[in-house]
Amino acid sequence: MLYVKLLLVEDKKDLLDLITLNLKMKGLEVVTASNGLEALELLDESVDAVLTDVKMPKMDGFQLLKQVKKINKSLRVYVMSANYVNLSKAKELGAAGFFKKASQGFNEAVYKIITKEVTDYF
Repeated sequence: MLYVKLLLVEDKKDLLDLITLNLKMKGLEVVTASNGLEALELLDESVDAVLTDVKMPKMDGFQLLKQVKKINKSLRVYVMSANYVNLSKAKELGAAGFFKKASQGFNEAVYKIITKEVTDYF
């Protein structure tokens, strides 16, 4: 079985717990943070990918993406949002992809893309 460790960053606890549960049920190991600052502290845990909300307190997803790329340029960072997000800005900062939160098939799409890209990367 493929071992993938994902850092999930979401400020809404109920959504964080729900996404975490669904991805763990699919076999991913999930480490969580409720904001960008917490996420930066967890990068030492050698994660394979980061999935971050865009709109968060303390440090938003774009700021986190920028900092992650300074620390580890090859780490895949995906952004997610329930609303419109500046996709060109996400791409410019190095995002590997975008997911619309709470859309039908969200968890399945996240699982498939992250596991496929991690497998292709190694």
